[in-house]
Amino acid sequence: MTDNKNQQIIEILSLMQERNITLQDLQKNNASQSKTAYSQSRLILFLSYLGGLIVFAGVVLAIQDNWQSMGSFERIIITYGMGLLLLVLAFILYARKTSPAIYNIIFTISNVLQFVGLLVANSELFPTGGDITLSTLIISFIMLVQSLFIWRYTKSTPLLFLSVSYAALSYISLIYYLLDHNLIKAKTWIFHTDNILVVVGSISCLVIAYLIQKSVHYRIANFFYFIGSLILYLITFNALEANKLELFEGLIPLIGLTACLYTKNKVMLVTTGIALIAFIFRITYKYFAHTPWWPLALIVVGLIVIGITLLLYKRIKATN
Repeated sequence: MTDNKNQQIIEILSLMQERNITLQDLQKNNASQSKTAYSQSRLILFLSYLGGLIVFAGVVLAIQDNWQSMGSFERIIITYGMGLLLLVLAFILYARKTSPAIYNIIFTISNVLQFVGLLVANSELFPTGGDITLSTLIISFIMLVQSLFIWRYTKSTPLLFLSVSYAALSYISLIYYLLDHNLIKAKTWIFHTDNILVVVGSISCLVIAYLIQKSVHYRIANFFYFIGSLILYLITFNALEANKLELFEGLIPLIGLTACLYTKNKVMLVTTGIALIAFIFRITYKYFAHTPWWPLALIVVGLIVIGITLLLYKRIKATN
């Protein structure tokens, strides 16, 4: 087998010499073919999502035009029932190994329609509204379980995105359900309990984003990095300021910069940088505004940030 392979390599090399073909020519040709294939796949993806959006818009308009004349049962069937039909269609397309872009968009539309359908069913069955937080918790958890099951079977990136989104919605609904029914204290130490739990949730979101970044679904990681870091900085800054601890706000983006060493994510780095700049301007304005010391304070803090940046750069270089 090895001798045969070596003989084939010799024949290929002799043919390349005979036709005056270099390795650079092969690399250029391979790069050109890869670029063409990439452009074609992007075009298919764009057209699939465009078609899906047009179909979804048509469904929404059709439902809107006939909504008032429908009864409760009809409203549930036209939303949740249509979502189930699209789910079956998506599974059929997946089983026939059609383009992933096509069945992914159908899975997504089906998932959204089912979620809306369950909300409609809740409002129709309980006209007075009932317990909104409990209803949202149950519906989002149902959709989370379904999305995770389908994602585990299909490995569809849009379904993973929806799964994490439903998990976040379930978590938030659970927090406010527990608070509304006094099942947990409204305040823990000096901080509001909901703020603490939201901070825990945002950190969990960043951890999930990091895990997604390491997988084949890395394209959606930036979104969760952005949402997780944005909520983390907003909630912590507001909580610390409400308790007269604004001087400790600077520690949060510094911890975020340290985390960026491991995530190596540009989106998280940008939000962290913005949070650090916001902290610097707010603190220096509060204590040095309308005094000749404000420009000097900004210069000193800026130099400190540059020093921290150099240390981080050396750390990153050392780890690489």
